[in-house]
Amino acid sequence: MATKSAFECPVCHDEIEDGEQLEEHLLRNHPKKKLARFVATEAVAREEDISK
Repeated sequence: MATKSAFECPVCHDEIEDGEQLEEHLLRNHPKKKLARFVATEAVAREEDISK
């Protein structure tokens, strides 16, 4: 039988538990500064990929 792979948080890579929403996890476990740094880093990485 196939099993569903665990969904993980893109910021901390912790597994998101069954029934837990990613948004809930982000709000509860990550301060705004950490989330802002993650978003900014991802935006820069995407821009660099596009410009190659």
